[in-house]
Amino acid sequence: MVEVLHILEYPMKIKVHARNIDTKLRLALFAMTEFALARLIPSRRLRNNLSINVHLKHHDEGGEAMMSKNTNPKRPRE
Repeated sequence: MVEVLHILEYPMKIKVHARNIDTKLRLALFAMTEFALARLIPSRRLRNNLSINVHLKHHDEGGEAMMSKNTNPKRPRE
């Protein structure tokens, strides 16, 4: 219970955008994001000012996003 209270004391905003996922998976994504940020950003002040959006999408290629051969891997959206 102490660890749960420790996680909830940060007012960081984490939004998970996904359809038809289990509640346990959604909570696990929140916990993993919180844990990763606590490791990467030790300053509580910086973490309090962050907002993170996690988008999960379905892909027809077995769950993996594929890039075409002509796409630049450094800038895949151009």
